[in-house]
Amino acid sequence: LARLVYDGQFHCGASLLTKDYVLTAAHCVRRLKRNKIRVILGDYDQFVASETPAIMRAVTAIIRHRSFDQNSYNHDIALLKLRKPVEFTKTIRPVCLPKERSEPAGQLGTVVGWGRTSEGGTLPALVQHVDVPILTLDQCRSMKYRASRITSNMLCAGKGKQDSCQGDSGGPLLVRNGDKHEIVGIVSWGVGCGRAGYPGVYTRCGERNDASRIVGGQATGVNEFPWMARLSYFNRFYCGGMLINDRYVLTAAHCVKGFMWFMIKVTFGEHNRCDDSVRPETRFVLRAIAQKFSFLNFDNDIALLRLNDRVPITDFIRPICLPSDPSNAYVDTNGTATGWGTLKEDGKPSCILQEVEVPVLSNEVCSTQTNYTASMITDNMLCAGYLGVGEKDSCQGDSGGPLIAEREDKRYELIGVVSWGNGCARPYYPGVYTRVTRYLDWIRENSKDGCFCSE
Repeated sequence: LARLVYDGQFHCGASLLTKDYVLTAAHCVRRLKRNKIRVILGDYDQFVASETPAIMRAVTAIIRHRSFDQNSYNHDIALLKLRKPVEFTKTIRPVCLPKERSEPAGQLGTVVGWGRTSEGGTLPALVQHVDVPILTLDQCRSMKYRASRITSNMLCAGKGKQDSCQGDSGGPLLVRNGDKHEIVGIVSWGVGCGRAGYPGVYTRCGERNDASRIVGGQATGVNEFPWMARLSYFNRFYCGGMLINDRYVLTAAHCVKGFMWFMIKVTFGEHNRCDDSVRPETRFVLRAIAQKFSFLNFDNDIALLRLNDRVPITDFIRPICLPSDPSNAYVDTNGTATGWGTLKEDGKPSCILQEVEVPVLSNEVCSTQTNYTASMITDNMLCAGYLGVGEKDSCQGDSGGPLIAEREDKRYELIGVVSWGNGCARPYYPGVYTRVTRYLDWIRENSKDGCFCSE
């Protein structure tokens, strides 16, 4: 648990995720000046300044969800990057994220924070906790809230006088899993505190991004795309990638930023990632090389992974070719995205490698004829999808994977890296990819000790 202080005053709660990042609500940091925010960790009594276990950190970056809506509080989630990493101790430890996508409804959650203990009351000195039953979306929408106000990105918890309250915002909603607590929600909003028919509303979190997913596609043939790589962190699949030579894998920067590189395992030659009888080729990451990527706008979302050993080139493991024409914008080209991501929004990752064909849009069309704004689509990005229809897209779990196009010589070249989007296959929200042609010199310069695909 962390405490956010703004200009010397208690402001909101937060949760430590890694040594460098804390998680909070986007509304807690809206319009705040970064240099006035301090994060207090290892705290118990907020009014006693002499507690030796507590430490304070300044903030170097505020990363709000790009789709946060200040009116509806949809996507009410934000990351704060700490100026100096923290050291884990008995009193300062990161919160756990659920290992699997699971529905917490029906469980008893625990809210922790320094919020008011009654509506309109004073802030307590000591950290408080309250147990609250977690509701299904249908249960929440059938209560006194307007049903349309409760989105699939939210969850509700509370019953009668059991609720979070003012001051708890940004803090965690936890569920117990064995001897650990996992974060499933972030205190977001509500009507009053503990009012009957008005449970607390939380940003649904703790579901690790399983990389973007393929929606509306089909299963690939076995080894049809031999450059595909699967990234696992602590043995859990979370992103895709592609082999570009015998020593390097290309992926999205957001798939490696903040991760311990040596714990990333890269698997090659797979079709069914759930088939334990197959022993695929695996490597670990020796070094990750990223551009100046920012979670603020996802610009420069590209990274190279140098493997701990060369990968044997076989009929089942082969690198993808880089674009042959750096000036090609690929507008109206049909690209193919592949990955083990979810098959529908908020679904589970696929065991079988999937593919989907999507047309490439011009950046002008993407920034003027979709629900994205011009400032969201940079020259380093590429949009692909069906404008008013949706239905086909990459999705969670596909992140870092390839968008490829067939050349006249029937070979495939890499034109995009799955980066971000709003939901999956939603009308007027095409998938957004990192435009590979913008980084050809950088890729070649930083991976020149590998043996490339013959052009």
